[in-house]
Amino acid sequence: MIKLEVWAKDLIEKFDQQRRLVTEAVFRYVAIGEDRRPRRIPDNARYPRSAD
Repeated sequence: MIKLEVWAKDLIEKFDQQRRLVTEAVFRYVAIGEDRRPRRIPDNARYPRSAD
């Protein structure tokens, strides 16, 4: 799983060091087995599974 955050600064206020979070996402890669179907891989304690 990859967590991505995108931060931005306003160009008009180029000397202002203020930045703000504009979007974030979590990408989950799916392992594919030899039968071309998704297969479970071991959980990583560092990235707990979401309740989706």
